[in-house]
Amino acid sequence: GFGIFGNAESPRVFYLSPERDAALLKIRKKTADICKKHGFTVEDRPFHPHITLARKYIGSERFHTEKLQYLNEEANDSPMNIRADTVSLYETQIGKIPKYKAISSIRLKD
Repeated sequence: GFGIFGNAESPRVFYLSPERDAALLKIRKKTADICKKHGFTVEDRPFHPHITLARKYIGSERFHTEKLQYLNEEANDSPMNIRADTVSLYETQIGKIPKYKAISSIRLKD
């Protein structure tokens, strides 16, 4: 379904969530384990797999969260299939635009 992160009036992220999938959760766990093994801190927030559709709402008009319900009803009526072929590791660049920079990408096999 569709959702937002951040304040409902001016969300930071508008996203699409995939169905919960064991393979996706396995990739997340393996990635987190490797990061921890190499001394990186892994977020302890709950994992919310998502595809970012838009970032940082800007405008004088409020974001209409009630339209999310309509979008989700439409999505339930006609599910989408999206095939991922790459996993990318991003670096957060504090204070820079763009904020995220891809530093490594791995093509997935069938």
